[in-house]
Amino acid sequence: MHHAAVSAFGSWTRDKRRNWHLLLLAAWLVASAEPLRWMFFTLSQPIHAVQRMVMLALAGLGLLALFRKASTPQSHPHATAIVLMAVLLTALARISTGVHAVHAIASLLLLYALSATCLDAPTWRRHSALLLVTLLCLPIQPHVDAHLGLPLRLWTAQAIAPLLQWLGVPHVSVESIIVTENGVADIANACSGVRTLWYALALWLCARLVWPQTPAARWWLAGGASMAIAIGMNMLRVTGLVMALHQGAPALLAEMAHASLGLLALALVGVVNWRLCRQGLWKAPAPAQSRTTAYQPYPVVLSLAVASVTLLPTPLRSATEAPQLQALSWPASLHTESVALTREEQDLVLGYGATVAQKQRFEMAGVAGSLLVVQSNNWRAHHAPELCLLAQGAHIEQQTRMHTANGDYRVVRMQAGSQLAITWFQSGTQVVPDLGARLWAQLWHPQAPWSLVTLVVEGPVTNTAIQTLQQTVHAVVAQTL
Repeated sequence: MHHAAVSAFGSWTRDKRRNWHLLLLAAWLVASAEPLRWMFFTLSQPIHAVQRMVMLALAGLGLLALFRKASTPQSHPHATAIVLMAVLLTALARISTGVHAVHAIASLLLLYALSATCLDAPTWRRHSALLLVTLLCLPIQPHVDAHLGLPLRLWTAQAIAPLLQWLGVPHVSVESIIVTENGVADIANACSGVRTLWYALALWLCARLVWPQTPAARWWLAGGASMAIAIGMNMLRVTGLVMALHQGAPALLAEMAHASLGLLALALVGVVNWRLCRQGLWKAPAPAQSRTTAYQPYPVVLSLAVASVTLLPTPLRSATEAPQLQALSWPASLHTESVALTREEQDLVLGYGATVAQKQRFEMAGVAGSLLVVQSNNWRAHHAPELCLLAQGAHIEQQTRMHTANGDYRVVRMQAGSQLAITWFQSGTQVVPDLGARLWAQLWHPQAPWSLVTLVVEGPVTNTAIQTLQQTVHAVVAQTL
């Protein structure tokens, strides 16, 4: 009789816990309806096939983990506080921004917090790797390419310059562009190494799930080695492509080398993680002595708090109107003549909220040429000035930096000295010489407007004339910032 009563009580307790968990899950589904709809719609696109497959595998792993822990009536000792903090974070994300990706990240963090109600503390912490891999699978690749890809492209171009010099390849590195005697290589997003780093990070995190008994020190060592391999192999890949361009190798051979080196990098990352982390396949470590609780208090209150997130307002995305472009007041001594922007130039700069977009012909003290000014507080409205010069058929031979009290600008000599370009980025009176410096400077003042300024001058010009031109245009641009 006694054993029967104990068994009945245990069954009732398990049923009650299961009902609590189902109630919390239902509340999360209600609160995450919009982010889930966005994720399902976006991941259904063919371009996200890999992320879709990984997401399904991760969902299976998560369910398996829950079933394995279902018989253990324990939860995180601070589950209530964790859930309430996650609810607060999700609410702040919902009312502060209308970006779908941010809402999706907040919803997944909330789901991870809710898992603390059915997992003990060590197991819950260990499954943070599962959360990170899931976040990596969100369809945010364009944002990653834009904000991480550009710094990696700039760094890669500068990092491989000494290696190319050692290999005997004469070249000029400008931003993410490498100019050799026989061609021009622009390190695009595909060569930035972002995707290789993404896959390497995913493999490293999955190693924690497959071999949970791996000591933390060895796992972090595997992570450092994985990142080093991904970055190093990408540098080797870009170097090989530049060498192939310099030697005039067929495009098909270059593409095959590009893909093969990327796959080789991932294979090396997999081998390193296997060698360093393999220990106790799929076996969870012995449970640590930690304070746990056999029940989750206040399930109805937590469920209402989670579900109430859906009642919060979300900022609406207003339709962006065509920007009203400002006109610059050029001094009479510059003798300017307006030149219309091409359709490609308009699409490039006006799509990112440019407030100034002017092209002028000028003639000053016997020095003639053209100038372009593009002002915006969005760095994606700007580009490396050399891209336009190369697109117009210019052959870049040398670049030098000129120093002023407001910062450095660059002088690029082209066409056997018959042309030169004067380029800089400007915010107020501050001047930086290249796109990389402009990007890092804006990290401190995200809303500060910046101007891209490019002057192309015909014929040999003295340094005094260059400085006079730069000072004149700098003063005009400073008046609009």
